[in-house]
Amino acid sequence: MLKEKSMLTPRNVMELQFLQEDNEEMKSAREVSEMLGVSKRTLQYYNEIGLVKPSKIEDSTGYWKYGARKVERLKEVMVLRELGYTLKEIKKALSTVDFDLQESLDGKIAGLEQEREAIGERIKLARKVKACGREGLRYMWEELDSQK
Repeated sequence: MLKEKSMLTPRNVMELQFLQEDNEEMKSAREVSEMLGVSKRTLQYYNEIGLVKPSKIEDSTGYWKYGARKVERLKEVMVLRELGYTLKEIKKALSTVDFDLQESLDGKIAGLEQEREAIGERIKLARKVKACGREGLRYMWEELDSQK
């Protein structure tokens, strides 16, 4: 008699993750908040938008608990936020199986370099205005207007 092959479905994977999280040490929302430096309100918002949900909600107290996987996901979210990704972009990136992080970061780096260049130009302008004083403001307006 042939044995049935076990197939991993998304539901089975989720069940396995819940079982694993049941066996690991859970951290409270307060502990996670303090450990990662995010507010509890931020955790609530991430839950509301489906970005990072708590691993479990205790029946008796209603306290949110986070397993190691959820804490790691929160860390990923925080790094991507620091790099300037929007929450919508982060949610898509972390939920898409074929998301290409390297390609995405190439685009992000290019955008940041353009921002740096623009900031450099504004610093030069501010130094020119400072050197010329109030009269420099009028002069710089004419110079900026002629560049358009």
